[in-house]
Order: sequence, then structure tokens, then C-alpha cells
Amino acid sequence: MAFFDQKQHTSLTHVYNTAKHDTVKIWTLYKIAYEYGNTTPDTAIIISQKALLKSEKIAFEKGKGWAWKGIGHAYLIKGQNDKAIFYFEKTIPVFQKAKELRGLAAA
Repeated sequence: MAFFDQKQHTSLTHVYNTAKHDTVKIWTLYKIAYEYGNTTPDTAIIISQKALLKSEKIAFEKGKGWAWKGIGHAYLIKGQNDKAIFYFEKTIPVFQKAKELRGLAAA
């Protein structure tokens, strides 16, 4: 189980705040959400939803898939398995379309 690392969070926040490209911001949001995932899943859901909105805005399919995976993981940690499965299943066609094999393996 991963635990929240304040130094990692500070570093990722800096990357997010200074990133020039939306895709970098989206990947960084996913990583920040992952940091929160096991300790404060509600926060991870909020951050993943922000990544999802940004991904949808620029039609970034991989970002959408990983954001949904982050939301699903947070619900899994909360013990809300039906919601977790719902979001994990949403990732499959997105990852297939984007040819994101790593995401498919994690779905």
C-alpha cells in the first residue's frame, strides 16, 4: 500500500503549476490523485474528476482512461465495489481505442 508523501506532493504540485501543456497537467493530476488514493480517497476522486474534465476538454483519450481508473481505485479503497467496477469498465474501450496496453492491463 502506498502512503502519502508530502515531498512527492509538493514536487508534483510544482510540476502542475509550471506545466505549459495540458497533457502534462493531466498526467500530474493523475499522479497526485494516486498519492491520495489509499489515504484520502475522497480527495483522489475530486482530483481524478478534474483530470477527467481536462481530458474531455482536449479529447485526450489516455487521460480520460487513467482518470476513470483513478476514480475507480478510490471507490475500491472506500469499499464501494459496484462504483469501482463501473469506472474500471469505462476504461476498457477508451484504453483499447488509444492502444494503451498498460492501462488495459490495469483495468
